[in-house]
Amino acid sequence: MREKIWYSFPVQLLLLHLRKNLALILIWVVLLGIILEKFGVMLGIPFLFLDPEYLHQVSWVSFMMMGIGFAVLTMAFHMTTYIMDGSQFKFLAVLSKPFIHFCINNSIVPTIFYSIYCIKFIVFQLGNDLPSEWFVFHYFLGFTGEVYCPTH
Repeated sequence: MREKIWYSFPVQLLLLHLRKNLALILIWVVLLGIILEKFGVMLGIPFLFLDPEYLHQVSWVSFMMMGIGFAVLTMAFHMTTYIMDGSQFKFLAVLSKPFIHFCINNSIVPTIFYSIYCIKFIVFQLGNDLPSEWFVFHYFLGFTGEVYCPTH
């Protein structure tokens, strides 16, 4: 069972990143360090991610823009690694929609990052003295790109 997991496509992609694409992984690590408040705290950099502002207010729109920014970063990561490393996986040529299969299997690092970010920003916002806990859910919907429901 362990051998099947070890030789699975997502794990092999992760190991390839750790061997060959360390600079791409470093981008995710730096962002994770910022979000976990291990880097840039004296300058307030984590607040740019945990409490983003647009037009001088934290809102659904500011979190939607944060989600769009992270989505662009994620797609750039997938496209870069597909261009650089896709040719090493010959079986992709016989699949329909090989890029989609590659992206799904290449999502270990972004999924870990998104999970930690969502937990961190929810905990941060819950401690932010908002009028209601529903505002945090509202912001989360903005981050995930869900339909806008005005609350204020």
